[in-house]
Amino acid sequence: MIKIKPIIRKEETSDQLVDVIDGVEVTNGEEVTLIDNVAVVVRAYSNLAEAKAHDGVIVDEDYDTSVFVAKKKADAIIATAEAVKQEALDYLTETDYIVIKIAEGVAMKEEYLGVIKRRGMARNTLS
Repeated sequence: MIKIKPIIRKEETSDQLVDVIDGVEVTNGEEVTLIDNVAVVVRAYSNLAEAKAHDGVIVDEDYDTSVFVAKKKADAIIATAEAVKQEALDYLTETDYIVIKIAEGVAMKEEYLGVIKRRGMARNTLS
């Protein structure tokens, strides 16, 4: 299934896959069906009337979304990993003062054992 996002172009261009969505309602008479893995494609039309007529239309055409979906999943995994690393870096930055207090002899290591252990885990996350 394809959901069309029209654009107007003088020359013909091939469809461009811009998203894959789940839970798209398709109505057939009085029956409503939810369809997953619907390709959202930008499709070129030569005039405004034709483009408007096809805006958001769901058509029963096959479109290989496997590469797009795989890339989207990989991007999500990378974003999650980057968020975890940023969280670890933020924690280290926020607790640097404790290490300085211990180094300067103003605080005892035993007072901050939990923080020191978590800082070690944060450094391992960044490695």
